[in-house]
Amino acid sequence: MAGKTRVKKTYKIAALTSHPIQYYCPLWKKLEEHPQIDLTVYFCTDFGIKERYEPEFGVTYKWDVPLLDGYKSIFLRNYSPKSSVNPIWGKINPGIISELIKNRYDGIFVHGHFATTNLLAFLTSKLTGTQVLLRAISSNFYDSRVKRSKFILLAKNIYLKILYKYFIDSFLSIGSRNRDFFKYYGVPENKIFHCPYSVDNDFFTNNANIFFKDRENLRKEFGVKSDETIILFASKLIPKKDPFHLLKSYKKINNVKKKHLFIVGDGALKKEMEGFVKSERLENVHFFGFQNQINMVKFYSISDVFIRTDIPQTGDWGATVNESLACSLPVIATNAISSQADLVKEGHNGHTIEVGDIEKLAFLLKNLIENPEILFKMRDNCLSVVTENSYEKDVEGIIQALSSIKTNS
Repeated sequence: MAGKTRVKKTYKIAALTSHPIQYYCPLWKKLEEHPQIDLTVYFCTDFGIKERYEPEFGVTYKWDVPLLDGYKSIFLRNYSPKSSVNPIWGKINPGIISELIKNRYDGIFVHGHFATTNLLAFLTSKLTGTQVLLRAISSNFYDSRVKRSKFILLAKNIYLKILYKYFIDSFLSIGSRNRDFFKYYGVPENKIFHCPYSVDNDFFTNNANIFFKDRENLRKEFGVKSDETIILFASKLIPKKDPFHLLKSYKKINNVKKKHLFIVGDGALKKEMEGFVKSERLENVHFFGFQNQINMVKFYSISDVFIRTDIPQTGDWGATVNESLACSLPVIATNAISSQADLVKEGHNGHTIEVGDIEKLAFLLKNLIENPEILFKMRDNCLSVVTENSYEKDVEGIIQALSSIKTNS
């Protein structure tokens, strides 16, 4: 029998992103594994693979999951005088110009609109005929809720409409709000491809199943009885995450028994939050600080409901909603988070509340604590929803975009 014939890959593509991000690296691996794709990923900084100080968390950390395995990657030299995650001044990588000219990629996957290096990639791709696939975590929710200067809104409108019309070939939509955002700025429907914001569902689900087998013993280690409800909040403890929304709601149900509030994360508001808990004599509130990925799975697994109380902000998806649902943990989230619009089905696997609605959150928590069977039913519905947001779906969307560009060309 003849040996296997090596099939030439159809698409030679590049991906440009700021740094190795734990949510994206499994996607790069999936793309590289695809028989049609030859992928090279370009990073603007090495944040994530080396220990670094995260100012919003207020801690030094590095991720405990492999970030560079299974795909080709190049770290571009950063000429910024102060390397950071700031898209304008923190990442200046002119090396992307020569890379695009030299390699003549069929397409480049670019994450984000405004970064300096991204702009260099857009301009160079126009000159080299490289097709641009854009992915951006954007929605119109922030602009609809937060008062901004007319000049900023006008400049944004002009910039995006020019960028979208002349420099971008395909738009990778992470969700329904993101799709509406692209359409609002003039992108036709046939140029938008479904590429949902995903996490490594297998990692979270498989590890959650392991922890779940020992759930009762793990809860006992934290002093939680089998008939008590754990409310989990995991986020940076900073104003835009509005953790005081949850604390004020929790205060309203302080007399309700059989509950615990687990707060996972660090940030500028931590001391103030601890002071509030003490002064208001809130019962069974526990602070755990920053936790890495595998420990987060443990917290998701032993908890009963996950809370996100964010206020409107740019870059508003909320990936911990994906994570918690992948661990079969129901979610209550504010409508400021774009992920809830696609992943939280009212009364099915969680609830959505209005930003700042302290009374509604308190009501929902009290009802779930007093009727735990509702949470059990919701738990059964989590996985079926979040599996629609997967890396496999992302790869499908990217292939469709590349195929569409090639056909139109």
